[in-house]
Amino acid sequence: MIIFAVFWGLTANISAQFPGKIPYNWITFNMDFWGTITLHGGPLIIKETTTPAAAAGFGKIYTKSDDLLYFQDGSGNEQIMTTTLSHLHYAEMYIYNNGGAMTIDEVSTWHGTIGFTEGSSGSHMVYNASIQQAITVWADAGGTPNEVTATSNGIEAAGLLAGDFVTITGTTNYNGVYEILSVTANTFNIEHAWAGNDASGTVTVTNYDNLADLATYIESLSGWTANLLGGASASSADLKNFGSTGVLGIGNELTLIYFNNWMLERIVDRASQIVENYLNFNVVSRTYTHERYDGGGQEVFIRNTPITAISLISSGILSPIRARYTDSTKFNAYIAVTITGINLIVEGVSTALTFVGNNTMALMAAAINGEVSWEAATIDSTYDAYPSSQLFEHPNRYCIGTYIELNMPDEPLDDFQVDMNRGIIFREGGFPEGFQNIFVSYTGGYITVPYAIKGGVCRIAKIMDDRREADETTKSEKLGDYSYTMVDIEKALSPSELIELKGYRNYNIGGGG
Repeated sequence: MIIFAVFWGLTANISAQFPGKIPYNWITFNMDFWGTITLHGGPLIIKETTTPAAAAGFGKIYTKSDDLLYFQDGSGNEQIMTTTLSHLHYAEMYIYNNGGAMTIDEVSTWHGTIGFTEGSSGSHMVYNASIQQAITVWADAGGTPNEVTATSNGIEAAGLLAGDFVTITGTTNYNGVYEILSVTANTFNIEHAWAGNDASGTVTVTNYDNLADLATYIESLSGWTANLLGGASASSADLKNFGSTGVLGIGNELTLIYFNNWMLERIVDRASQIVENYLNFNVVSRTYTHERYDGGGQEVFIRNTPITAISLISSGILSPIRARYTDSTKFNAYIAVTITGINLIVEGVSTALTFVGNNTMALMAAAINGEVSWEAATIDSTYDAYPSSQLFEHPNRYCIGTYIELNMPDEPLDDFQVDMNRGIIFREGGFPEGFQNIFVSYTGGYITVPYAIKGGVCRIAKIMDDRREADETTKSEKLGDYSYTMVDIEKALSPSELIELKGYRNYNIGGGG
């Protein structure tokens, strides 16, 4: 039986009664209806379909072969209306700007969040799906100590790494928390005596990244006690390795020791800074843009050596763009040039125009013109094709009703010679007289740091670590909550170490001659 029903502009209720059960594949309704439909005595049975075409102004409810119920709005946007356990994710939540994870994926406990999808981020939160996969086969891997191999298809691609901690559940013999010893594309190994092929189980990553998390977990285990004595945020990977040690009873209590790598990193950073200050240059290779030097002589002494590349040497200043803000009802408006572009700031509200998106002076001037109440132009069409990235960095410049000029280095010089190792630029005719009127963009410093400089840093770092209290070679200094000692380098190093280090010292402190 097929019923065609069309109701135009009516509000009504339909009540249909049939003697007995009507097979759901026997009756078809094609209906345009304005009103209310009420079903009594049974479910609404919907045949599986594919995603339908959108109908403007109407929503559609349907199911597909994946056994989920869907809603599609009039624009064609599709949403899942039901969620099964297979579509939930274990996750970790991170406090904003805090590297420590607050794990919320306790075994067999599900957690829900609103407005988050796998891999997405929201206000002050980051949501990352963790690894949870089925185990299908267990095998004896032998070895000393004993190892077993678990098969979990695609486990390496899912992100499991050697050294990760996992929780294994759903087995007869292997439930527990383990460190992963090795991983292949579809298997992983843990330390456990062979107890047979359970042919089942689930593996879930349960990393305890810091000592506080690790102590909390140990305390939660039946029969175990753990107290944190300090270093809550220290990485659990920094724990000193122990062999198997009996800890049954109070008399056998074991204190775990960790290497304070955070402190060591700060000390090494400070020791590196001390050495660089002594040598008068930045040791590690990096790029410098528009460094300024005084003119007036035949030589310019570059600060950071050795030089590995020079992209610009220029004398004088060019002003390719002028700009202003025209709305005099505003209290303040500024232009700032940064390393990445130009910021237009009105009453504290900033609009960023990037060099990447406006890579010539003409394009940048047009972009400024495109903002409400802003005016800009290139001063001469000759400058239109010049790269906007050559503009000098400059903090806020006030510009309500007054044009300000954006500056860059003038035409490059090309009649010069360079001693790359010593960082000396020589020009036979000399550099124009002036204060900070020579501009150099270059790459300087060591790609591979010399052994003598590394040795000096290590020596000073060791002294700083060994001598926390002031003595004849140290001066007390404080950085935040961390007190450290600043080393007098010429007293700290041996005569031979000092001679080696002095061989790299830059005695030409950037300037002309």
